This record gives sequence, C-alpha cells and structure tokens, in this order.
Amino acid sequence: MNEIEKKIAEIEARRKARAASRAAKQNDGTEKLREVERLDALEEALVTAEENHGRLGRGVAVVNAKYADGTLLGSLILKRPVSSYWLKFQGKVADKQGPERDEELQKLWRHCLVWPEINQAEQMIEELPNLVMQMGTVVSRLAGEHSEDISGKS
Repeated sequence: MNEIEKKIAEIEARRKARAASRAAKQNDGTEKLREVERLDALEEALVTAEENHGRLGRGVAVVNAKYADGTLLGSLILKRPVSSYWLKFQGKVADKQGPERDEELQKLWRHCLVWPEINQAEQMIEELPNLVMQMGTVVSRLAGEHSEDISGKS
C-alpha cells in the first residue's frame, strides 16, 4: 500500500468512526423519549387551548418548529387574535417595512401565544428565527386572511 492509499484509508476510518458515533447518539432512545414527552405535553395543552379559545383550526392553531432536516424542535399553540387587536395590528403595519413591521409582528405573536411559555417560545425563535414569520402567517389565517388548512395535522 503506497502513501496515498494509506492516507485515504486513515481518512475513511476517521469518517466511519464519526458516522458511527453520530448514529449511536441518535439511537440511544433519548430523542424518542423527548418526542413522546413533547407530544404528550402538546396534546394536554391543546385540550386546554380548545376549551378556552375554540377548536383547532378556528380558534387555535399549532405551529411546528422544524429544522431544515425536518427534525422537530418543538411546537407552539397560537390563538386567534381578538378583532380589535387584529385591526390595530393591520393599521400599524399597513405601510411599514423592516424593523417597524418586525416589532409589530413580535407584539402580535406574543398576544396570540397560548403555549408554551414566552421564554420557551423565545428560545425556539433564537434557534429558528423564521419562526416569527411562520407564526405571523398562522395568526393571519386564524384571523381569516387565508383559507388554507392550519389545523396542525401532518
């Protein structure tokens, strides 16, 4: 075996070891346990949200925060904004762009967040910044701007 072949073999061995390490971390059951716990908490929160704000897809909606690879970071439950708040929001953002519009969007999702707590939602947003836009779209649909399915069904 010449030097180049040895070097290739060493690199391939390191890559194989890294892949095995990643696979072991992913298959230790911890991720599955977290997923089951998350779903249980979401379902429990959804029951309460529907009792307080109306049924899924009409009074409340679920936003699933996913990474680019499809892995779920977490979920949020949003409620339909009261009409006076929605009209106020619409008036404030009608001809605004950039930071002013973003600030109003931040206020809107905070007004509509049912679950989880604000600090948990903020942590998800820190991880996935576009989540704010997703929440704005869902709140808009709950307010009646769109008719696409927002029931949270996959």
